[in-house]
Amino acid sequence: MRTPEALRGYVEELLGRSVTPRVDASPDGVWACVGPEDAEVTAGTVAVHRAAASVEDGWVLPELVPGTVAWAPTGAVLAGYGERDGVLVPGVARLEERSVRWFDVPAGPLPMAWLDCHRLVVPVSVTEPSAPPVPAVFEADRFSRVRVLCADVPPPRRYTLSTLDIRDGTVGALSLPTASYHALHACPCGGHLVAGTADAVVLADLPAGVARPLEPNPVGVGWFRDGTTEFLVSLLSTRHGTEIRARTPDGADRIVGVVPGAPLYHSFAPPAPRLLLGDPGTGTASHLVLISPGADGPAVRSWRIDGRPLTHARVAAVDESAGVLRAAVVETRRTRSLVRLLTEDTPGGGVVWTGRRHADATGLGLLGVEDWAGGAVRLAGPGPDPPRRVRLRDTRIVGEPDELAARVLLHPPADGQAPVATAVSLLPRLAGPRSRAPGLLTEHVHWLTRLGFAVAAVDVPLRWWPEVPDERIRAEAVSTITAAVTSSGLTGRLVVHGHSFAATLALQALADTDLFAAAMVSGGGYCRSLTPLGFQYEKRALWAAERVYRDFDAVLSAPRIRRPVLIVHGQRDRNPATPPEAAVLLFQCLTALGTPSRLVLLPDDGHRVRTRGGRATLLSEQAAWMYRWATTTAEEST
Repeated sequence: MRTPEALRGYVEELLGRSVTPRVDASPDGVWACVGPEDAEVTAGTVAVHRAAASVEDGWVLPELVPGTVAWAPTGAVLAGYGERDGVLVPGVARLEERSVRWFDVPAGPLPMAWLDCHRLVVPVSVTEPSAPPVPAVFEADRFSRVRVLCADVPPPRRYTLSTLDIRDGTVGALSLPTASYHALHACPCGGHLVAGTADAVVLADLPAGVARPLEPNPVGVGWFRDGTTEFLVSLLSTRHGTEIRARTPDGADRIVGVVPGAPLYHSFAPPAPRLLLGDPGTGTASHLVLISPGADGPAVRSWRIDGRPLTHARVAAVDESAGVLRAAVVETRRTRSLVRLLTEDTPGGGVVWTGRRHADATGLGLLGVEDWAGGAVRLAGPGPDPPRRVRLRDTRIVGEPDELAARVLLHPPADGQAPVATAVSLLPRLAGPRSRAPGLLTEHVHWLTRLGFAVAAVDVPLRWWPEVPDERIRAEAVSTITAAVTSSGLTGRLVVHGHSFAATLALQALADTDLFAAAMVSGGGYCRSLTPLGFQYEKRALWAAERVYRDFDAVLSAPRIRRPVLIVHGQRDRNPATPPEAAVLLFQCLTALGTPSRLVLLPDDGHRVRTRGGRATLLSEQAAWMYRWATTTAEEST
């Protein structure tokens, strides 16, 4: 049996080599800064390399903090923050010379912006006088309305904006008020700056020292050059869709297009601004938009695409040379990344490359298309062998192809060998049109495929009151899970897995069926008396739906749970439906009843496991649990 301690070293190495990458390409596409996407990863993990070279040949910047890179207009110089004696200070790296100069100006952590090739706009945090703590006061009336009368909430961090001349380190003041800035966008001409605050987006004329808010408040802004004129492109959400406006620095404003949907992705990087619009509730893209030069300024070209729910997507390359608008869209999912070529005449596009997200996605930020007609994709920087078509996974549809059919998607082990065991991850949804992408695994359970296990994602459609009576909701959910697992042909020992509300379903399946050898749950709400005013799909209070609350209370069902349970929970979970106390209570109940159980509390994580240490602990604990209860019998491991 492998213990979590024995697995920890391998997991740390795996995460170190395979952390989700973030690629920041230079404006000219020659250079790329590759680092981790997660803010919890510390400095020393960022490398810069040429597009034609691999990361192994790159230059590691030991003091650069991930996610703070700002490329200069020339492309061979980048700015970022480094930590010096516990304080963030700006620095400039010259790539050709492989030299870094740090400036003794306490700043950050907001990204900087380049005014020109020699000047940076640097946000400097303002130290506010600390106020004495005040009591929190709440008042509720007979209509269940709650008013916050007084609450001790820390104010947002405020910044002043200054200029930093990288030639001599001179710091100058900008005529902008102190505010809670969260984004900076400098005009390439150097005369204007867009600064986003919590309340408005401000356009500043730096030579004149005048700043005015943009009305109405946009959801996205960026600069676009049309010939010799710089335009500020704004995205505004309206009831008709996304309104796209173009504004010249002198204030002339006009609407250039309205496209249905809300922005899911937008980029104003060269060669042209591009957007993906769709439904933010489901993450389904419906339109692709390209902003290009027109006769009277920026013009909008858009076409419908076959929508599919996405974890993250970006438009990496566009082409209009053949008179037909074509685009390459990179779709990054929890376990895979893929490149899809889209054209106006075939909006569904075709997948021309797939790869594991943690291993092969690094080069996708420098994607190039060599042959649009033939679908030849070139991945600059670290990437796989020549592009090829591969199957993402083995998909089996269980039951009739209607809204009540469960879908099982099998992710085999990474080495292609027979799986040691299989983790069955439950993904609940309300029955009806699919509102999420089946197979998007939760809480990093897909990492188990790197350790020799298979992972089966079960899309579980649920029917709820008033469509079905209360006494049938749990029975239908368990029967749906049973039918999906038994009909999919999964072999070997199975361990059921669930996160959040799916954790309750996993424990129900463990208690009511003989399919699973053990369970792994995380971030769940196990005691419904702690959430008496509703949970997940149940909108009624406990007193109006006692049967549903009792059926979906894992603590009350504890006497029926006789197989081992691993419980993982973040101690900083602020989700009111999943308090950490519920995980402790479930563990106490299972222990008192003699059920083998293990409770792991992650000190620095909340409802989702975000920190690198938390992910390493979660994976090593899950893998050890699988080794213990799915590869041997319970009698052999005790």
